[in-house]
Amino acid sequence: MGHILLVCLVCAFAAMAIGFVWYNPAVFGKAWQKASGLSDEDIRGANMPLIFGLAFVFSFLLAFALFPATIHQWGLNSMMNGVEAMNDQSSEAYKAYTYLMDNYGNNFRTFKHGALHGFIYSIFIALPLIGVNALYDRRSGKYILINWGYWALVMTVMGGIICAWV
Repeated sequence: MGHILLVCLVCAFAAMAIGFVWYNPAVFGKAWQKASGLSDEDIRGANMPLIFGLAFVFSFLLAFALFPATIHQWGLNSMMNGVEAMNDQSSEAYKAYTYLMDNYGNNFRTFKHGALHGFIYSIFIALPLIGVNALYDRRSGKYILINWGYWALVMTVMGGIICAWV
C-alpha cells in the first residue's frame, strides 16, 4: 500500500506543477480569471495556503480513484479480495489468480496506455462535472474549456504515471 500512496503523492505534485503553468497569466491565467469573473483584488485576497492545500488533497484523491481506471489487473485483484481460498496456495482460486497475474499481470502497463485511460476519463468524468457546474454558475464555454483542458492534461499525466509505475 505504501507504493500506492507514494504514486498518489507524485500525481498530486504533478497536478500542482501543471496548474502553476496552466493558470499562469502568460498561459491561460488571464483568460481563466476573466471567464471566472475574478478581479485582481479577488485573486490577491485569496487564502492561497488553504486553496493550494485543499487542491493538493483533492488531486491526491483523484489519483487514488484513477487506479482501477488505468490498471486493468485492478479488477482481478478487487474480485479476489476477501476470497477465503486465496489464503490456501493449493486452492483453484489461488492457482487461477497466480496463473493470470504471472501471464498477464504486466499487460497494458505503460505510460502511454495509462495516459489514454486518464484522458478518456477526463472526457467522461471531468468534463461533465465542470460543464454542469459551469452551466448552473452561468459560466462561458471558454471557462469550461480552460478548466477541462487543465483536468484533461492532469488526468492524462496521472493515468500515465499510475499505469507505468505500479
